[in-house]
Amino acid sequence: MASTTRPEQLTLDGFHRDDLSVPDDLASLFTLDDETCRIGLEHVAEMRRILDGFAASEAA
Repeated sequence: MASTTRPEQLTLDGFHRDDLSVPDDLASLFTLDDETCRIGLEHVAEMRRILDGFAASEAA
């Protein structure tokens, strides 16, 4: 049976969001708006391109 976990349900460390708990007084620190998430994903994609380019140059 295939996993039903969608990517947006996972944290960067691969933990399921429902497995994590945050105290109420800290919840606002872990709530990101759509724009912040978009910027973060763009940074991750750029770092991935840089690392892939580095790996390719090392292999050459």
